[in-house]
Amino acid sequence: MDRYPPYKILITLVLIALPVTGYLLLVPGTQHKTGWLNQTGVSPALINAVPAMAGGTRKGPDLPVAADTESVKKNSVDFTPPRQPIEFFGDTAVLEPFFQQLYHYSQGLGQIRILHYGDSQLEEDRITRYLRARLQAQFPAQEDQTQIQVENIPKRGSAGIDLVPDHGPPPSLIIMQFGINVVRARTRDFSYYTRALIKQIHRFMAVNPHVSILLVGVSDMAHREANAIYSYATVPLIRDAQVEAARKIPVAFWDLYKMMGGNGSAARWYLADPPLIREDMTHFSFAGGEEIANQLFDALMWAYHRWIIKFNSNSNEPDT
Repeated sequence: MDRYPPYKILITLVLIALPVTGYLLLVPGTQHKTGWLNQTGVSPALINAVPAMAGGTRKGPDLPVAADTESVKKNSVDFTPPRQPIEFFGDTAVLEPFFQQLYHYSQGLGQIRILHYGDSQLEEDRITRYLRARLQAQFPAQEDQTQIQVENIPKRGSAGIDLVPDHGPPPSLIIMQFGINVVRARTRDFSYYTRALIKQIHRFMAVNPHVSILLVGVSDMAHREANAIYSYATVPLIRDAQVEAARKIPVAFWDLYKMMGGNGSAARWYLADPPLIREDMTHFSFAGGEEIANQLFDALMWAYHRWIIKFNSNSNEPDT
């Protein structure tokens, strides 16, 4: 019998190795530690291969996407349920003062001023710029009006419990977006954070009793360890503490963690093309900031649309 040619042996081994390698990369292995990516459908082996596979694209400059109002399609609101609606612990009444002012503004009356407080996620105007552009495009200023103001107020290192109320013109809406600076706390009891948030929101209300407030929940946050990316197990606990604060006051709440996709979403956002989160698995890229702003805008407009329907069904026009 002729000897099996060496080149055929090599081809056979390669054909066997290819599917095995693909399986190891694409199928998550069994994980037992809370926060591993066994719930995300992305294997640690594939995630760790990403920087090499991407050819360094995730290490390049993170440049802002154009956010001027001319680049945003006019009247671009699609009144369909958003990916993650705003939560109201009762009804939309907690945002009613803002919705009333927005309605009057659309009729050419009054001004709109929104204060967007946040931690380092808001630096470089990474999120606010896109929210500002969407609102200004949807509600263009009419005669004797200034454009809708959406002020970016980043507070690096803040947990959102040490903010000084603004004493300028009364704001129409205050957005509070915090939480990542609490993630590394060595505790699983965040009731103290709930109490601190309630005190902070009451400080805002003491200065402007009728101001509308929207509390944005913490975003998913992850870190690398060994051959995997872990979402911090404290993230959903912090989100729950924020929900409890919003429920007790009450104020409106938007669940950013859930909108991103929940556990393991920081890794999935990093794997997106372009990446929606930076290599630190904490701070959003400009593309990620745009996605968050668009989703928040859609959630606000959907709630506003529901509020308008309620008044129309009662044959009432919003108070002047």
